[in-house]
Amino acid sequence: MFLAGIIFLLCVSPSLGQNTFNLEIDSASRGTTLIVTSDSPITSINPENVFLMLNGKKATSANAIREDRKEVEFVIPKNIELNSYSPTIDIVSDQMTKDGQSNSQAKKNVPISIRGDLSKKLKIVSEAGALSPKIDSISKIVVFPENDKYSFDVIGSGFSEKGEDNKLIISTIKNADKTFAKGSEVNVCWEDEKDCELSSIKGRVLNNRQITFSNVPKRAYNGDVGLQIRVGETESTPSYSLTLSPVDRGFPLFLTLGIFVALVGLIVFFVQKGNRPTDIDGTKYDFWSALLIDQKTNTYSLTRLQFYLWTGVAIFSYLYLMLSRSLVQGQLEFIDIPQGLPGIVLISATTTVVSEGITTTKGSKGGGNIKPEFSNLITTGGLIAPERFQFLVWTILGVFAYLFVVLWQSPEQIKDLPQIPSGFLQLMGISSAGYLGGKLARKPGPFINSIESSIDNENSLVLNIQGSNLSSTATFKLNNGDQIPSSLIKSTIKTSEENASDSSLAKVLEIVIKNPKKAWYENGNILTIYNSDTQYSEQKFEAPKDLNTSNEQKNISTPITSSNDIEAKILPEDNKLDETI
Repeated sequence: MFLAGIIFLLCVSPSLGQNTFNLEIDSASRGTTLIVTSDSPITSINPENVFLMLNGKKATSANAIREDRKEVEFVIPKNIELNSYSPTIDIVSDQMTKDGQSNSQAKKNVPISIRGDLSKKLKIVSEAGALSPKIDSISKIVVFPENDKYSFDVIGSGFSEKGEDNKLIISTIKNADKTFAKGSEVNVCWEDEKDCELSSIKGRVLNNRQITFSNVPKRAYNGDVGLQIRVGETESTPSYSLTLSPVDRGFPLFLTLGIFVALVGLIVFFVQKGNRPTDIDGTKYDFWSALLIDQKTNTYSLTRLQFYLWTGVAIFSYLYLMLSRSLVQGQLEFIDIPQGLPGIVLISATTTVVSEGITTTKGSKGGGNIKPEFSNLITTGGLIAPERFQFLVWTILGVFAYLFVVLWQSPEQIKDLPQIPSGFLQLMGISSAGYLGGKLARKPGPFINSIESSIDNENSLVLNIQGSNLSSTATFKLNNGDQIPSSLIKSTIKTSEENASDSSLAKVLEIVIKNPKKAWYENGNILTIYNSDTQYSEQKFEAPKDLNTSNEQKNISTPITSSNDIEAKILPEDNKLDETI
């Protein structure tokens, strides 16, 4: 009896004992096969009676029980949520009650150890495998709004091809070290979902490396934000910084133009308050033209043009950089001035100051035509000056190149103003030196402020010329006609030019023109003076009203008695006899 009892217990012990199940992996992808091993044969030989339980919920029944009944195959469902689970096995033995229900005493729920540890959990990962999600880049450096909504592509790795597996996390708060604080998960309506709210952020999975998000509201998210993608329990780290611009792409440029114009307008307003418009020969020049006019010569000043251009470009570029960084890139900071720009402005200012000093010490250039002309920028006294030409060309080229480089950078990309190369600074310095050297080497040119005319006792035309650098050895023209013969002109210095190296230069010069021809003064009365270096200046004057009468009386004052007398008395040739002869 004793021996029989021992034999009986040995025979039934396998069915009464508890199986121990184990997994050799700690993660599994959806749709893959999971093999659970047992230390003893499983009582049930029907796979439909063996179930994989995850966190107490039935996940799937066994796919197969191998012949030795110590290995069970399960296929992870494709619709299971990505998470970590405590796995167990439910086994229903072949013993059944009379009503067909499984015998509760024959049903066992056995925990599964993972690599021998019952406390470990089984991690279900996406079809991409156990890769951790990672954001490598965003399709745009800065995302601009379209109808107050943002759209962008997230590019990386480890994303799930099933939209709802990917959770979008957005953080709008930065820590002191400029990292992003923990963000919150936002509701995303995926492409394969129905009944999405119109205001929902929309998502579309292109593949496991790229996800498109759209309909992100500007009112909720703008400026610098941190993005993370969570797949299952794993989040991409660190947060990827993305700038959502609160303004359109063209807004910084338009605002820069507006502020620049307003700033210039404010300066113009204050300057014009106490200044009258510049009037030259009856023509009034507005403020903009007057800015460039040299009052000493009534010509456009090259140094003023260069100074204004570089100053304007510097202010405009700085405004564009500051507004782009602040409004688009979200970097609210006091932008530093780039290297090279102060240098070029300094060269312009220095050239202007030194040029004024040379003009004061040595004398100004020639006045040229009566009214200012843009040709004044490359001429001195009506003559083309090579050093002025190259100075103007390099100024325009430098300003254009600098402004082009600044505006070529979009507001989301610009980080700093371009540095002016040292070679260009040297070139501008040499160009300025050549310009100033030309002013030093060249003689001062004539400039006429005003002319007073009269007739002397011999019916000669007397012109009292007031101006600067008027040469007593100069040549003259009336109404741009032929040069007046020197034998008909007598020059007298009334007031000499102060501190002039040339004693023939005068501030007030009187010239007497004998027997002036009518054609010299009848159309406009313009006198042109040419100094010895051919620099010239011209000015209008009012001819004496009795000049014609005096000459006519002079020509007919002698009685005419014969045809020979008529021929002798018609002098000068182009004067006509009075009809009474």
